[in-house]
Amino acid sequence: MLRLSTIMKCEPELAAKLIALESSMLNPDSRKSADVAALLTDDFVEIGSSGNQYDKAEALASLAEEVPVVVTATHYSARRISQDVVLINYRTCRQTKPPVYSLRSSIWYFNQGKWRLTFHQGTSTGPL
Repeated sequence: MLRLSTIMKCEPELAAKLIALESSMLNPDSRKSADVAALLTDDFVEIGSSGNQYDKAEALASLAEEVPVVVTATHYSARRISQDVVLINYRTCRQTKPPVYSLRSSIWYFNQGKWRLTFHQGTSTGPL
């Protein structure tokens, strides 16, 4: 069983690297690029703010059909869960009318010399 006391502080350099990768996936141009596919593990799972679950192929197909919108992100935090796993949390605002706010969590996994995204969840909220 994982205890909260086993969660380690993430090194600032690693936190900055993973936050930059996470942020890049919010960019409308990047969301449709092959770079996103390369960042996702083959067993990637997303639970969208709708409550629906998506695998890697479904998530990529959804991104390909997505209407571009500006998304701002704030309040990033990074916590190392284990030597090879980091949890990133942050808040987003989709710049639509009306704006759509979410709390987001991503799990990054280090394998074969690369950090890759293995899980993502977005939970709708009110204004933050």
